[in-house]
Parts: sequence; C-alpha cells; structure tokens
Amino acid sequence: MPQNLVIELQVDGSVHVVSPADFRAASCWSDGLVTVYVIGRLFDSEPAASSTSESLGTTYRRIGPAALDCYGEYAAVVWDGRNGNLLLARDPLGAVPLFYARTLRGGWRVATSAREACDGELRVNGEFLADMLAFPGGFSEIPSEATAWERVSRVRPGTTVTLSLRNEPRRERWWDWETRIDPDAARTSFEESADELKSRLTEAVAIRCRGHRAAVTLSGGMDSSTIAILADKSADSLVTTSLVYQGNALEVETPYLRTVAEVLPRAQGILIDGQTTLDFDWFRRALPRHGEPHAGLFRIAAERTLLESAARAGATVLLTGAGADEFLEGPPREVAELLRRGDVRAAFRRAQGYARATLRNPWSVFRELAVKPLLPSRRDADVPPWIRKDFASRHDLKARGRRVGHVPKGASLRWAADLESLNRAAGDWGAWHLGQDCGLSVSRPFLDTRVLSWALSVPQQYKRTPGVRKPLLAAAMGSALPEVIRTRMVKISFNDAYSAGLSANLSRLSAWLDEESPLDEIFDRRMLKDCVREHAGGIGDAVIGARLNLSLAMIAWSKQFPGR
Repeated sequence: MPQNLVIELQVDGSVHVVSPADFRAASCWSDGLVTVYVIGRLFDSEPAASSTSESLGTTYRRIGPAALDCYGEYAAVVWDGRNGNLLLARDPLGAVPLFYARTLRGGWRVATSAREACDGELRVNGEFLADMLAFPGGFSEIPSEATAWERVSRVRPGTTVTLSLRNEPRRERWWDWETRIDPDAARTSFEESADELKSRLTEAVAIRCRGHRAAVTLSGGMDSSTIAILADKSADSLVTTSLVYQGNALEVETPYLRTVAEVLPRAQGILIDGQTTLDFDWFRRALPRHGEPHAGLFRIAAERTLLESAARAGATVLLTGAGADEFLEGPPREVAELLRRGDVRAAFRRAQGYARATLRNPWSVFRELAVKPLLPSRRDADVPPWIRKDFASRHDLKARGRRVGHVPKGASLRWAADLESLNRAAGDWGAWHLGQDCGLSVSRPFLDTRVLSWALSVPQQYKRTPGVRKPLLAAAMGSALPEVIRTRMVKISFNDAYSAGLSANLSRLSAWLDEESPLDEIFDRRMLKDCVREHAGGIGDAVIGARLNLSLAMIAWSKQFPGR
C-alpha cells in the first residue's frame, strides 16, 4: 500500500508530521524558521543543493512564495514559521495529489490522500460524484477543488493555497496555460517547429532519466517508440516493458515491437503475455487503497504488471508516451473552425482531403469534422439507465452533461479543446498509486511544460495532415524512428483486450454487483449488472463503455471504506 504524507498545522501554531518518518516519496529541509517538504522531483534544482527540498527552501528564503513556481513533477508543502502560514503547491499537470481540510480542533490537515486529509467523520460528496458522472472520459482528476469527501479540498494543478489559523484559505493560480504558450511557435516554419520540438522533447526525456536505469512502456506505436529511442541516449541503461497478445487483433503489434528493439541494442526488452493481465481483473489482488474514484481502474492489472516488471529489472524511473495523441495530433479542429467562420467551401475542401486519405465519403467526413463539433452534444447529457432517477434529478445530471465540452461564444474551438485535454491530463493516478508502491518515478515527457508550451501554439496544420500520422513528431524524429513506425497509419486499439477482460471477469463482476454497496443510493445494481452483460455481448459503444467503467470504479472505490 502506498504511503501518504500527512502534515497537521495545530491550533498552537506548531506543525506535526503524522505520516511515517521514512516516507520515501518526499524530501524534507528546514533551517528552523522555514520547513519544506517536496514530494516528487524538481528539474531545475540549484546545483549546490543536496536535495530538492533544500533547493526549494533556499529559493523560498530569497524570493518567497514565487519559489513554488518550479519546473518539475511535484507537490510542495512549506511551513513558514515567520508568519505562521502553511503553503501548498502542485505542478501544472498535477503529478502528485495534495489535499487539505480543517481539523476538528480548528487547525489544518494536509495529505497526499483525500481520505487521510480528514481527521473526523467522512461523508461522501454526492455533488462531486455527480460531476464525475458527467465527465466520464478522463482517467485522471476532474477540474474541481471539491473532492469525493465533504470538508476536504483539492489543491488544483498550477495553484498555491495558503493556510493559516486566522484566515480562510487563500488560493492563487500561478500557472495559466494561455499565458505560458510560446508566441514564437506560431511564426515558425514547419521545419523549424519540428527541430524545436525535438530539442525540447530530447531535453525533457534526458532530464528525467539521466543517471538512472530507466524503463519505457513500449507499445510499438510512434509515441512510446520515440520516448524509448530518446531515453536510450540519455539513461545509464534502458528497460522496455511491453504487453504482447496472441489470437486477437493486438498480435499484429508484436512485429513493431521487434522493429524498435532492433534500434535499441543495449536495452533489455521484457515481453509480457497480455492474457495474464486482463482488464477488470481486480479480484486476484487487492486494489490499492485510493482516496477518490479512478475511471481507468479497469486497466489496473496491465498497468501494475508493466510497472512491477520494470522495477524487478532494476529501473528507478519509468517513462510513458502519454500526451502525444492529444497535443501533437488531436482531432482536425480547423475544419469546424472554417465552417464556424462561414467559409463553407474551404471547410469542405479540407474535409475532402481527410476523406481521400481514409477512403471515406466526403459528405460523411464533412458532417463528422465540420458540422458535429458545432452542435450541442446530446450524448453527454444522457443519463445512463443504471443511475437512479432521484439521484439524477436531485443533482441535475442532464445539465451537468450539457456543460461538458461547451465552447463559449466567440472562443476558439482549438483552444477550448486543448484546455479540455489539459484538464483531462491533470493528475496521474497510476504514477502515484502504483509507481510509488514499486519504488518507481513515473513520468510523461510529452506532457513536460516546456514541450507543451511549444506544442500548444504551433499552427494546427503542422500537427494534422490528411494521410499522415503526427506529421510534426514524424519530422522531428526523422530517420531516428524506423520508417515502418514513422509511417504507419493504423495503431490497433485495446478494444480486444478490454472485451476479453470484461468477458473473462463477467461472472465475478456479476457476483460482486450482487453485494450491497455504499453507493446504492446512486446506482441500481441490478440494472447496472444487466448493462455490463449487454456490453460484454457487444451491445453499446465507447461512450457507454466509459460510463460503465466509471460506475464500476466508483463502486470499487466505495467498498474500500465500508464504515467511512
């Protein structure tokens, strides 16, 4: 079970650390007046500092709270004995969770677990769960200061919260993506953009794995292959961990894995039978104790196996290719933007290009890429049949669903979609609950702030070209990526693994759903069980699947705390 940092600001003004003194994910520094805890890593630490906390502490003594605007993947807690304040901060993508709540005695309790931040009676926050049910696609935290527990608040990514005994919490948003994007990117040529992307991504990988035995979760696609090739040049040594399959569509990925292995001769490649890590397999091993529901819980067996294999091979850092799909490709938003501006002819010509590249009817592509994004999404407002009507009505789930993905009048479709993707990328559940338990620092270089500040602002056409997958990334890597990887158009999804896992665990899921749940006021378990059976039989689509995954994950989370 992962340890959690728990700190109390007590009513007498003293600070007390409740968690174990050997909490291995944090470093601590103090000069008697200022005490600093850093959970995670700072990449721009001062060279003379012996730890990340010392680096942050000495900077804080010089410039104050501005020191908490750091380059890294971290959460920080600073006790300033000069004014009695406790300052909390998280990096812009929220790699490390951080929560706070008033104690029963009037002080403050801060923790890396939402549940452990509360020292009194725990009550489930129905408003928060309603928001989650309206935001089903994200595998990370939803963009809210609220949490799954009443009285407990979240420190948002890129935000500082100041706690004191005398005043209410003061929140300051120090990171705003719209002001952090690089304006020079919009004025560069395609070649210049590709060169700058490669430079920033190379440094992002190097700064994470230099001096380590690093691991990369390798799937055979362009994103993970890019990270593996760059890590091989920077890490002391490299391990790649991959799931391989036989007897389903995913078996075609194995030759791509071997192709990448040929250009990584010094790397240790670990191939794992995917049939041993089925989705929804949370019955053979206890789930990690987690303070909030996690929509991606169905993938826990695969995630845990990949991380544990890397740790057994001696890796201390693990990198993934997450983030490239959203920020180096993404949907072709420029088609809808052209139609929105009234340029129907240009929008249709652009849609024709995508139609030719995919051998599809131009009108169907035009409806999908130009018309549909401009229409309100009715699917988001639909309330699944297994959610009890009284709960849906009391929390107005339809209205919450309509607000998901809403683009304000006059706002850029591209920027609205990028902000939604950034919200969905915030938090990294697996890195915290699985990586820490394995002794691994898990990182996502494509979501490095310096990489993103460039990728978010380059012209959209550089990232999306009909008939080419991730053209900017392909140009950035050039011949360093094997041609068969760089030019492949189709990456097999994990639908077969999902279906196999759901079918294999269906009887156990059904029996599990027969048991009472603390969330029975939200879910009709009999209806939910019927819908899970139908989905396992092929009835339903990805939208239904996402809602089922989240509902099951909520029930699994709630069963960890029967007495709350």
